[in-house]
Amino acid sequence: MKNPECGLFHKGEHKRCFACEAHTACDKNGCVLEAVVTPGNVHGSVAFDDVYNKLTQAFPEAETVVADAACKTPHICRKVFDDGRVLSTAYKRPVTRKGGHPWWAYVYDEYYGCVICPEYQPLAYRTTNRDGYREYASDPKICAQCPTRHLCTKSKNCALHVLPWSDPGIQLGEA
Repeated sequence: MKNPECGLFHKGEHKRCFACEAHTACDKNGCVLEAVVTPGNVHGSVAFDDVYNKLTQAFPEAETVVADAACKTPHICRKVFDDGRVLSTAYKRPVTRKGGHPWWAYVYDEYYGCVICPEYQPLAYRTTNRDGYREYASDPKICAQCPTRHLCTKSKNCALHVLPWSDPGIQLGEA
């Protein structure tokens, strides 16, 4: 019998199943201090606020928060830092398109405030998204003529957007 509070859980090589997840906060000895149970399709970074708020109410003296890489988002970092605590998270590999340019081929130009693509074309600042990442977009007219466009984007309008240094590399996506 399926539990109506479950969600479709799928991670890596695990088979898909309906499940619930327990998001916990532990002390340095591994004792669970707080827990929040969510459907299996709720990401750990979404459940973070509930666990963190309960933990900091019960233990206001907590100085350091250790979390997995899923919690390495601008929202969570800001929340912890604004509370005067230290956040320690795991390394997260840069994410790029499979078979595309490597993440380090895109360079942020601090002077001009843009990202330079592997073909030495600027990608201008477009907006800051809801997650707090600055997005940079290519000029589709320039990308249409690019000899290595197939390594950057497959979008029909030849556009590419970049979220630079998002934990800690860049993410490339179709615009």
